[in-house]
Amino acid sequence: MVEDAYHFFITICAASVSGGMEVIMNYLENYLNYYTGENRKQIFKIFFDFINCLRTNDYDTMKTLLSDDCIADISMTGHFEGAGQVCEGLSWPGPKMDVQRITFSSFVCRTHDCEARQCAYTQHLYALEDEKNVFPFTFGGEFNNSYRKINGQWKISHIRYDLMYEDGNNSYVKDKWKLMDYGVFYGHTPMINEELDAPWFAIPIDDEPQSDAEQIFEVEFKNNIGQDGNVFHLSQSIYTDDIALDFSNHKNVNKNYSVKSDSNYYGRKAAANFFKAKSHKEARLQHIASMVELKINGNTARAYMMRSEYHRIKNNIYNKKTIHEHPVVALHQIDFVKEENQWKMKRMSYYPIMEFLPIGDDCICFDDYICGDQFWQPIKKQLHLN
Repeated sequence: MVEDAYHFFITICAASVSGGMEVIMNYLENYLNYYTGENRKQIFKIFFDFINCLRTNDYDTMKTLLSDDCIADISMTGHFEGAGQVCEGLSWPGPKMDVQRITFSSFVCRTHDCEARQCAYTQHLYALEDEKNVFPFTFGGEFNNSYRKINGQWKISHIRYDLMYEDGNNSYVKDKWKLMDYGVFYGHTPMINEELDAPWFAIPIDDEPQSDAEQIFEVEFKNNIGQDGNVFHLSQSIYTDDIALDFSNHKNVNKNYSVKSDSNYYGRKAAANFFKAKSHKEARLQHIASMVELKINGNTARAYMMRSEYHRIKNNIYNKKTIHEHPVVALHQIDFVKEENQWKMKRMSYYPIMEFLPIGDDCICFDDYICGDQFWQPIKKQLHLN
C-alpha cells in the first residue's frame, strides 16, 4: 500500500525540475498559505531558509538572515558573537558527506511589537556511502531563536541549540563537537530552559491570532515540548479533566518490555504521571510530530499525527535505499475539544508503525496535511482507521 504512495510521489518528482528545488518551493508555498499571521509567515520562511543553508553549507546566505550582532549558544560548540562567528559555530566540522539531510518539525512562533521567539525540533542525517553500504550519523536537537525586526525586516538575533540525541557514526565529529554525556541531565549543560525560553513563556501575548488548525497543531507541540523539556505544567495546560490515553500498543516497542508501564490512563493526574515516567528513559526525549490529517467539526476535532524519528527505527538499518527515505515510527490519533475558547486534548491513542517513505534529501519540512496528502491514506487503510 505504501508502494502506491511511492509511485505517486515519484510521478510528482519527475514533473519537477532536476534537483528537487521546485518540489521544495511548492511545499514552502503550501506552508506560507497555511500560516495566518504575516509575521509568522515571514519567520517561517527565514527559518526554512536558515535550515536549507545549514543543509547545503551555504553560510554566505545564512549571514543575510542574521543580525550583525547575532549571538549563538550551541551545546556542541559553545558561545559565539557576531554573524560571522555564529556561522562558524554552526558549520559542519566533519568530512564532505554523500548524504546530508535536515528536516524540522514542531515549528512555533510568537511575536510582539518588533520581537519574536521561535522554536522547532530538527533531525539530521549525514552519511558516507560506498558501492554497497552506507555509514550514517544521525542526531537531533532543538532550535530556540530570538528575532528582531530591523529596518522592517525580521532577523535572527539569538540562536540557542541543544543536542537531544546522537546515534551512529559519531566519529565524523567526536573530536570537534561536545557530544552527549548520557550520565548527566540533558546530556550536557542545556542552552535552552523551556520554562523561560519556550515561545509561550518568552512572549506570553502573541500579536497575531491563529486559525483553529494552527492552535490544534500547537496543542500537540505543547504536550511534546512540555514532556521533553520536563515542563509538565505546559503539558497539563492542554489536557481536559477527563483526558484518556490509550498506550496499550506501546508495549510492543517499549525498550524494557514491561507490560505494566504501557496501558490505558484516565484523568489529568494519571496522564501526567505516565508522561513523567517516560522522561527518565534518555537524557533528553525528542518527540517529532507532523500532521497528516485534521478534521474540525465545530468545537470538536480529530487529528492524526505521525512520529518520524531517525534514531527509532527498531530492528531496521539504513541501507542504500532507506538512507534516502523518511522513517515513520508511530501514529497518534488525538481527539480535541474547545473549552472556554481554548483547544484541549481529550483522548490520545498510540499506534506503532515502521515505514520508510520516499521523501527526497532536499525536503526540509513535511506535514502530509499541508503538503498534499501523498502518503497518509495507504497507512490509514493499513491500520483500519476511520
